[in-house]
Amino acid sequence: VYPNPGKGLFQFSNNQSAQIKHIRILHISRIILKDFKASTNSSIDEIDIADLKPGIYFAEIYTSKGKIVKRLLKE
Repeated sequence: VYPNPGKGLFQFSNNQSAQIKHIRILHISRIILKDFKASTNSSIDEIDIADLKPGIYFAEIYTSKGKIVKRLLKE
């Protein structure tokens, strides 16, 4: 995930052959704030959270090979 910290537009780099199918942005208290879903046969490469306040968030990233969680710092 880059840039991290960022101002709102975050890009996702995938070193594996797995496609990113779904990304949830959660507040530090684990409340879901945003939900991004890929369209059919595509992968999510970037998300825009410019409308969220500066702070720490978590991105739950769902791929065809499993789930990972990354911390995002929005300036």
